[in-house]
Amino acid sequence: MYRTWPIILGIADVNSPSYLHPNKTLLYIEVTMQPSEFPTYPDLEGKVALITGIGQVGIPNSPTWGNGAATARVLSHNGVKLFGCDINLKAAEYTKQRLTQDNPDAVCDVMTVDVTKTADVDHFVKTAMVKYGRIDILINNVGVSRVMEITLLSCAS
Repeated sequence: MYRTWPIILGIADVNSPSYLHPNKTLLYIEVTMQPSEFPTYPDLEGKVALITGIGQVGIPNSPTWGNGAATARVLSHNGVKLFGCDINLKAAEYTKQRLTQDNPDAVCDVMTVDVTKTADVDHFVKTAMVKYGRIDILINNVGVSRVMEITLLSCAS
């Protein structure tokens, strides 16, 4: 059975031109939810989630939750074990710290991964498999855009 997840919005990356209004002011939507308001899914208890882009680098040490961090937060409050990565380890560790402060029962491991490098992604997945033996949920929260014909896209490009 497939589950539809609620949309959780965080603050935009200030370095991303796609989030800038033509007058160069930052556009973002901030959704503030308390854990008591989070959706609950009892069938997620004990599942393992792999989350790319778990850190947030738009505004360092921000009190808001970026997309990857907010998704991790909701999952952790549903008893999901988190294995996250970010290109910026400090940002990933900051999210992990916030998750464990927010939810003392949270299980979260993080590592540095550059998702544009196949070897990094392979190592990330293999490390999660060694630690947990399975991956139940995959959250691809980071990516790279390239302007090219989709049929010509390869791992190298």
